[in-house]
Amino acid sequence: MLASETDREMRLEVPHILTGGVVVYCTDIIVARRHLPGRVLNEPVFPLLIAPRRTLMTMMLPSRYWPAPARSTPSTPTNGKQPGYGIG
Repeated sequence: MLASETDREMRLEVPHILTGGVVVYCTDIIVARRHLPGRVLNEPVFPLLIAPRRTLMTMMLPSRYWPAPARSTPSTPTNGKQPGYGIG
């Protein structure tokens, strides 16, 4: 999955030995730059659209639907911590 930039993996189950028995999936996501504040990935967490009963695809929720603090482009933190919006 990580070795190829062209192959797509949808809903790949992570081995239970790595998750403590919890069902966890790894997947590729679709990210449209026009839906990002500042057109770049600045945060470690983003709101996603996931509808496993309808599709295997996962995509980032367009920023116009994000909470207001998440829509503003964050400045570089001075406290050494990752910037965050309290999402997730």
